[in-house]
Formats: sequence, C-alpha cells, structure tokens
Amino acid sequence: ASDATGKPPAFESFDPASSPAAPRKMSAPDPRKMPPPDPSMPVSMEERRAIAAKIVAEKYASKNKQPRVIEDRDFFAHRRPQWPVVHPEPDSSLTVAAMRWSDVGVAALATAFSYGVGYVVAPYPRTRLRGPTAATAATIGMTFGAMYAVQNTWIRLMGYTENAREVKRFGTFPLKSS
Repeated sequence: ASDATGKPPAFESFDPASSPAAPRKMSAPDPRKMPPPDPSMPVSMEERRAIAAKIVAEKYASKNKQPRVIEDRDFFAHRRPQWPVVHPEPDSSLTVAAMRWSDVGVAALATAFSYGVGYVVAPYPRTRLRGPTAATAATIGMTFGAMYAVQNTWIRLMGYTENAREVKRFGTFPLKSS
C-alpha cells in the first residue's frame, strides 16, 4: 500500500492548511452586516453597574439570603480576642517597644542556627564558599526571626494570646462609647 517513494498515500495528500487543527484566519466582522444597536441596552458604565446590582439583588432575594458584607479591616471576624486589647492595629514603633526578650532570643537563635546550617551545607569546594553560603543562610534566618518576633508581638498587642505584661506597661485600648 505504498507508491514508488515508499511513503503511504495518506501522507502524500495531506495538506496542513486544510487540516481541522490548522489555525484559521480571523477577520473583523463587516459593519454593514452587523445588526443595529439595541436601544434598550445600557450605554454608560453607571447604567451597566446599576443593572448588575439589580441582578445580584434579585438573585439574593430569590434565595431569601442577604448578601454578606465584608467590613474593612475585619480580618479576624471568626475569632475574637480572648485577652484585653492593647491596640487593635499596632504600628511599628509600638511593636518594637512591646517586643519581649523571648522574641529577640528566637530571632537570634534562628539567625545563629541558619548560619551554622549554611556553613555545613556549603557546596564544593567548601573552603571557598562556606562564608558566603553561611552569610546568605544567616540573612534568611534573621529575616524569619524578625518576622516571627513581630508576628508574636502583634498577636499579643491585639489580645489573641496572653499579654499581661503589655497591658501593665501600655494599658488597654479605650472602648468607643456608642
């Protein structure tokens, strides 16, 4: 089932341009053949947003549900503080002032441990790359330690863990009277 060239006949008559998998040229639609614009369709973005809001409201009304409103900065709505709140949104100066020595110790320990790991796992030849590898690993460890210390301090200041020392030193956040 082959000709003189030894190729099967299916390959001789194959044309890539007529293949169903071949890319087709896209042309712009002819404006003369397009239907006229519908006058009931919204033109401005405000009209489009109003129609979208109406559709969403109808969707929730049909399900007897109210749309869930996410309030700004309500990231921990699922879990309320169990201890007194020193500050709900601590800034960097308060965070550094409220850091405990245990947080600083964890940062120093992470830096020292990662320096040692970087020194041991330096690639061959070890004599030339041990210093730079250890310094890079120490930088990564120091970054981890600093972020961990800041995170723990924020958690204490916002009242999610035990914070008796911070309450004694800085007081509690004043409640808004309504």
